[in-house]
Amino acid sequence: MKQLIYNSMKQAIFICLILCVIFGVLFLSSGFVLADESTPSGSNDSTPAGPNQSTPPTPEKATLDNPIGQTSISKIIGNIIKTILGLVGVISLVMFIYAGFVWLTAQGKPEAIRRGRDTMVWAVVGLVIVFSSYIILSYVFKILTF
Repeated sequence: MKQLIYNSMKQAIFICLILCVIFGVLFLSSGFVLADESTPSGSNDSTPAGPNQSTPPTPEKATLDNPIGQTSISKIIGNIIKTILGLVGVISLVMFIYAGFVWLTAQGKPEAIRRGRDTMVWAVVGLVIVFSSYIILSYVFKILTF
């Protein structure tokens, strides 16, 4: 009975972690929606063009706005790096929560304690690698942009 409760609790927490990651990704990417449903200024859609109309409607000039909002390559790459760092932060938080859960529910089992501790250690190592690469990249970009 105790094992059944432990397994169902483990599955429930795993599902919650997966949902947190999915919603985190969705909320992080919601800022990238750039749809615009407004009609161009000066267009008159109330009168349809038909065969009895004396003058044909003048077409509007089509313009294409920059959807990214940036024109500099370094700023675009910087935004990509910031997005990736946000995703890495979400993933590392999930790994810390998982490792803490494994460690706390180990119930004195040395294998489970070791697995939780190792997961935390490797999550920290991953964060150190990611942040050191960010520091190196920011230094390189600072040198390249003069």
